[in-house]
Amino acid sequence: MFMEEVIDLDTLKARTTPLKARQAELTALLSEVAPSETVRLHPGVAEAYRQLAENLHLAIEGDAGEDLRQELWQLIDRVDFIPLEGLGKFDLRVHGDVPLRISSTRS
Repeated sequence: MFMEEVIDLDTLKARTTPLKARQAELTALLSEVAPSETVRLHPGVAEAYRQLAENLHLAIEGDAGEDLRQELWQLIDRVDFIPLEGLGKFDLRVHGDVPLRISSTRS
């Protein structure tokens, strides 16, 4: 943006200062984590969870999934809707026995 003269140098510096501070904070947090505390997941975990989510979605569709929907609602204590910067962007944080975080960029 600076090179295309959309933003001036002072504004660019003002925007990057908090980002550099956050980077330093995250770097410090990561340096405190011992390597033995790092969790490694099997490469197939993402696909397994994607398939599980797809199967769950198919199971709760329609009238046949009413019992399952009721059981899922009993696991949820509350849902936080968190607006993000940008039109149609938000996080949903589901609190209960099965914590979830869902992000969307719907417009």
